[in-house]
Amino acid sequence: MNGYGLRYLLPRIPHMHQCIKSRWVAEKMLWVTAYQEGKNVSSIAQSAKVKRDTIYKWLRRYQAEGITGLIPKRPGAPTGFHPSRIELKVIDRIVDCYRESHDGPRQIAAKLKREGISLCHMTAYRHLVKKGWIVPQKKRRRKEAKLHVCDYPGEELQLDVMHVDPLPGTEDPRGKSRQGFHYQYTLVDDCTRIQYAGLFARLSQDNTCLFLEAMLDKAPFGFNRIRMDNGVEFQTRVSKFLEARKISYIHNRPSRPDQNGKVERAHRTDTQEFYLRSEADSFERRQSGLKQFLLYYNNQRPHWGLGMQGKTPLEKLQSFKEYQTVHLIV
Repeated sequence: MNGYGLRYLLPRIPHMHQCIKSRWVAEKMLWVTAYQEGKNVSSIAQSAKVKRDTIYKWLRRYQAEGITGLIPKRPGAPTGFHPSRIELKVIDRIVDCYRESHDGPRQIAAKLKREGISLCHMTAYRHLVKKGWIVPQKKRRRKEAKLHVCDYPGEELQLDVMHVDPLPGTEDPRGKSRQGFHYQYTLVDDCTRIQYAGLFARLSQDNTCLFLEAMLDKAPFGFNRIRMDNGVEFQTRVSKFLEARKISYIHNRPSRPDQNGKVERAHRTDTQEFYLRSEADSFERRQSGLKQFLLYYNNQRPHWGLGMQGKTPLEKLQSFKEYQTVHLIV
C-alpha cells in the first residue's frame, strides 16, 4: 500500500468506520496515522510518492470531517445546484427594469452593474424569456455584412433624415398628405457614435444646410467626410455647402441603407426609446424632449456596436488623447 504498512492502522481498525476497508480510505488513513505518531509531512510524502500538498489536503479534510472526510467526493457542484444561479431578488430586479423601461438585456445588465449587481446580459435575457416577457423569434439568416468602423472622430459622419409621425390631431384626416409630419435631421459620427439631431417642420436642402452649419459649430471635432443617401434634401445646394467648407461627401448607392447603417440604427433607437414613449403635445415640446434624450444618448447610454464595447459615445471620444478634456456632449 505504501512504505508505512498496516502496522499503524491495525490497532485502530475495530473503532473505525466500516468504509476503512476501502483501499482508498485505508491509504489516506495510513498517512494520517503516521502524521499523528510524529512523522513529518516531507517523509510521509516521500514514502507515499506524492506531493506534500496532497498530504496536507487530506490532513485538513480529516481534521475537519474525521474519517468520512477521507471518502472520495464527486467533483463539481453539488447535485441540484447550479454555480451561476442568481438570487430571486435579482431576477425580480431584472423583470422590474424591463417592465419600467422595456430596455434590452444589455441595457438592463449595464443598469444593474451601476447598482452593484454584476451579471451577463444573456442571464437577463434567459430570465426574461423564462418569465414570458420576451418571446424569442426565429430570424431568417441573412448574408453577413462587412462591418467597419473609422479610426478617429470626424473621419466620416453619416447623415440622414427620419420622417416622424404627426402629433395627435395634426395629421391629414384623409391620410393623403404629409401634413403634420416632422423631420429629424441626424448626423452620427462613425467612430464614436455621437449623434447630433435636429427637428424641422419641413424637408428641404435649406434646412439641411442650416442643420449642418449648427452641427459644425457644436461638435468638438472637425468633419472630414459626410456620407448620405440620394434624397432630394441632399442634392446640389448641399454639395456646394460642403465643398465651400472643404468637407468631402459620398452618396450611397441607390437602395442600400446598409451603407448608412450607423445612422439607421440610431433612428431605430430614437424611435424605440424616445418617440414611442414621448407624451409631447406640440412641436416645441417634442424638440425639447429630443434634446434631453440626446444628452442621455451621448453621455450615459452604453453602446455595443462594433468597436464600442459597452462604452458611451462620450467615453469613446475621451479614449482619444486630444479629447480627454471633453466632459459633456451637448
